[in-house]
Amino acid sequence: MGFALVAKSLLMLFNCIFFLVGGALLAVGFYILFSPYSFDILSVLDNGIIQAGVYAIIAIGAFVFILAALGLFGACCKSKILLGLYLIILFVIIAAQVAVCAVVYAYSGQVNAFVTSQLQETLDDYEAENGTDSYSVGWNSMQIFFECCGTNNYTDWASTTWGGDSSIFKYESGAAYPITCCAVQDTTVVLSGSINEAAFTDVAKCYGDGESVPNSYMAGTGEGCYDSFQDYIISNSVLIGGVGIGLAAFEILLFIFALIVCFTMEKDEDVV
Repeated sequence: MGFALVAKSLLMLFNCIFFLVGGALLAVGFYILFSPYSFDILSVLDNGIIQAGVYAIIAIGAFVFILAALGLFGACCKSKILLGLYLIILFVIIAAQVAVCAVVYAYSGQVNAFVTSQLQETLDDYEAENGTDSYSVGWNSMQIFFECCGTNNYTDWASTTWGGDSSIFKYESGAAYPITCCAVQDTTVVLSGSINEAAFTDVAKCYGDGESVPNSYMAGTGEGCYDSFQDYIISNSVLIGGVGIGLAAFEILLFIFALIVCFTMEKDEDVV
């Protein structure tokens, strides 16, 4: 009886918080989408990733809002139907997370190959070092942040449209890889259409002036971004694993609380 009351109270409290969070995400998403200034901003950016991100915020907000509403009002109003839907959705989420982890672990080789191929495809969509399209901005930013060059290594750029088209503007004439493959003095620099050459350690040496290629003046000594990304994940594995385990434990806890409230209602016990 007492534990059931605690379970119901915590279930309502947590879902009330998520209800507000979901509502806030919806509000932010719709504000960005329908603000009189947002259309002009998104049009200027011409960035599909940013535009898709706005819709993702709305979708996530709606999902969290609805799920939290089911849990909150199901517990508050003692509705078996609402709590039943809440339990089903929560179970599907937990099962999906377990399934994804199992698939990634069991088919890690295939997953690695797929990710590598996808990276290589987007590499070929790269337009220019000073481009404002999503692929150019994305690759420029990734190569600076992860201190890397290309998918597997710097030689990947030679076979791309950018590498094979001499008419495309290059900061270094005839360059085999973009200037963002060069080491920067401050890795927090994020490029979005303009490049400050002074931010790089030594552009001339990066391209082989008195140095062999690859060299230490290149980002990650020419290492590919896939390996750099893997290294980044491994170096932050404790944090990432902790967050993942914590989230899973929290979801299971909510599931247990909802089950307790449901069973208590079935026994016609007063948990108010």
